Amino acid sequence: MSASTEDPKPPGAQSLLQTCVEGLDVVLGGGLPAGSLYLIQGLAGSGKTTLAGQIGFRHARQGKKVLVLTLLGESHGKMINHFANFSFFDDALVGKEIVFFSAYASLVKGGLRDLLQLIIATMSQQQPAILIIDGFRSVRNLSATDLAVAEFMHSLNSLVASMGCTTFLLSPVEGNVTDNENTLVDGVIELGQYRIGMGVIRELQVFKVRGAKHLLGRHVFEVKSEGLVVYPRFEAMVTHCKAPSTETHRLSVGIPSWDPRLGGGVIAGSITCLLGSPGAKSAQYRYRAAAPPRQRRAAGDLAAATGSSDRRPGRAHARVHSHTQHQAPVDRWRRRAREPDHPSRALARLAHRPDQRAAAAPGDGLHH
Repeated sequence: MSASTEDPKPPGAQSLLQTCVEGLDVVLGGGLPAGSLYLIQGLAGSGKTTLAGQIGFRHARQGKKVLVLTLLGESHGKMINHFANFSFFDDALVGKEIVFFSAYASLVKGGLRDLLQLIIATMSQQQPAILIIDGFRSVRNLSATDLAVAEFMHSLNSLVASMGCTTFLLSPVEGNVTDNENTLVDGVIELGQYRIGMGVIRELQVFKVRGAKHLLGRHVFEVKSEGLVVYPRFEAMVTHCKAPSTETHRLSVGIPSWDPRLGGGVIAGSITCLLGSPGAKSAQYRYRAAAPPRQRRAAGDLAAATGSSDRRPGRAHARVHSHTQHQAPVDRWRRRAREPDHPSRALARLAHRPDQRAAAAPGDGLHH
């Protein structure tokens, strides 16, 4: 791990705060824009508190001040005991780099106004680099109107931005809903679960991150002894990369007469479908194309290929002549021989009936 957890950006751009969670920074496109407000949501047991604590302790280990503000939720003692089950926990950091405060009494007594004043006073005193507010759903449950929640979210967002404090709100909700908690934050990360038979798979999804290019879709994660480990989807990482170059490298198919008709060979990294009826030796072609050049025999076991009228790059067709085409006249003769009026069948009947054989005329084609 590097000494700095902030990724430098070009002049004028917002720096990225690395979460130090394995796989998560890849999903986030390098990290989270520092000094912004983020919502980590998910139902009970999804791993919200573990993820926030993992980020907080990793940054506290770097010497940054982390402030944990709790509303209606588990006590500080239970939260610390929960963190102690993971390797990222360091008891020496508690009370120094990581400070716990309870703000539920201020919320119940004076509403959102008193809660905001407590946050301002505590942040001015502690000067944290990271703020974690657990049990944020209590803000909505104890608020009279949606407008009050919107005003509180706007004030909190302006506060953390002016102080350069990256803030995480933990809320037990699910889905990309239109609540003010979701629309007025800079990013939404959801932790969820889904069942497969008798098992359960944990998933992480980033709905939005302003100022970052994150990976879309869901990504599997696990909760291990070191905390959360995220496994970004392979196809999401591939499509997230730069567009491939228009310059294509072609590979020889191993048959000299085919390569010119294919524009020099098949495109490297592409998929080519080889069609042919039984007996067309398509399997023999596959082995031939896959063999090293020194093991390829001279092209003579396959018939000549005819080029397609479609001359677009990477589009060519070949026709393989099969021995079944030469079998057609033989098949027609056999079908004709089975017909009742065929001379061969008439001779067979006369061989068993001498009386009709004697009555046959000399020129009827039955005598030789």
